[in-house]
Parts: sequence; C-alpha cells; structure tokens
Amino acid sequence: NAYELRKHEKDFLARKDLKYKDKFVKTVNDLENNEKMLLKDLTEQDIATEDIETFLAYVKEYESVFLDLVTLQQQIGLNPKDGLYGSLRASVHKVQESAKKSNSNELLAIVYDLRKQEKDFMLRRDLKYVKKFESIIDKLLASSTLMTPERVQNLETYKKDFLSLIDAEVKKGLTSNDGIMKQMRATIHKTEKMHAKMTEDILKAIEDKFTQIKIMIFTLIVISIILVLVFSFYTSNGLNRMHSKKD
Repeated sequence: NAYELRKHEKDFLARKDLKYKDKFVKTVNDLENNEKMLLKDLTEQDIATEDIETFLAYVKEYESVFLDLVTLQQQIGLNPKDGLYGSLRASVHKVQESAKKSNSNELLAIVYDLRKQEKDFMLRRDLKYVKKFESIIDKLLASSTLMTPERVQNLETYKKDFLSLIDAEVKKGLTSNDGIMKQMRATIHKTEKMHAKMTEDILKAIEDKFTQIKIMIFTLIVISIILVLVFSFYTSNGLNRMHSKKD
C-alpha cells in the first residue's frame, strides 16, 4: 500500500541499497494493479472513481521524483568508494600523501584544516564550511613557497571533486526542505492526503450503496406483502361469492 512506499524510500535513504528501489517500484506496480481492479468494480457499481484516478496520478508522480533521487544518489555515491564520494576520496588521498612527503608542518596543517571543513560539511550539511574550504584552498594554491606543479594539480582536483559533490548534495537537498527532498516531501504529502480522502470517500460510497440496496429490498418486500394480501383478499372474496351462489 501507500505506506509501504514510504518505508522503502526511507530504507533506501538510510542504507543506500538499490534493492529498496526495486521494492519501491514493485510496490507501485502492485498498487496500480489493485487500484485498477477496484476502479473496474466501482465503475460497474456506478460509484465515482475520480479519487482513485487522482491517487494513482500522485503515486506515479511520487515514483518519478523518487527515481530521480535514486539516480542522483548513485551519482553522489552509494558508498564512500563510489561515485563523487569515490572521486573525492581518491583526490584527498593524493593531497594528503603529497603533504606528508613535503615534510612541511605548515602544509600538513593546512591540508588537515581542509579535511576538517570537508567533514564538518558532511556532518552538519551547512554551506558555510564550503566557503571556509574554498577560502583556505585558494590561499594555499596562491602560495609560492608551499606549492609545486604536482601539488597544485592535486589540490585543484581535490577542490573540483569536493565542489562537484557539494553541487549534487545541494540538488538532492541539504535538508528535507530543499532540493529534490523538498519536492518528494510535497509529493508524499499529496499522495497520503489523497489516499486518506479516497479511502473515506469509497467507504462512504459503498455504505450509501448498501443503504440504497437495503431500501430497495425493504421496498420489494413491502410490495410483495401487499400483493400477497391483495391476492389473498380477492381470492377469499372470490371463494365466498362462489359459496354464496351455490347456497
């Protein structure tokens, strides 16, 4: 059902495992098939189906946004060695190794400061750490005493990889109130609200239908009783007249 979609979505966000994407898609397909069968049954019973059609449209919208999120997360990386995370990890390793070989405590301290800003962003998801990172690395790149062509290349790759990751994270949403995350939250809200309305309206429509059927059955019973009584009355009168004539 609709609540299973939320579960699969949250499991994917927490574990970054594509099996939850597959479960999400399967649940959507099962939901569509079930709702289409219900749609057919309600149509046959002349019960309004607009809520179901709207609900299915919202479910497909939810699926589309979720799949966009999955694609973006794959680009970012499903684990620290994958995607943009993997590229950043590799470039960081080169920068750190170069700083260690330089035997310069100053360079090593600056590189550690860059790593601190990077990790602070990952932990707090605040763009102020990105600005600090850029300020520190740009000053380092401009240093004539600490830089060599190899170190410049390694640092520029590190900066590019980190900022590419930031761009993707911003697109995804640093919180649930921005980026694709915000779009998905809005779609989920619409879907769940429509699901509740659809369930309530369908139950009421079915109840109304049963009430109509009960009234119809009661009416038919009353009419049948009246017809039996009328038939009995005329039959009795007919028999009485026949007996009167014989007498």
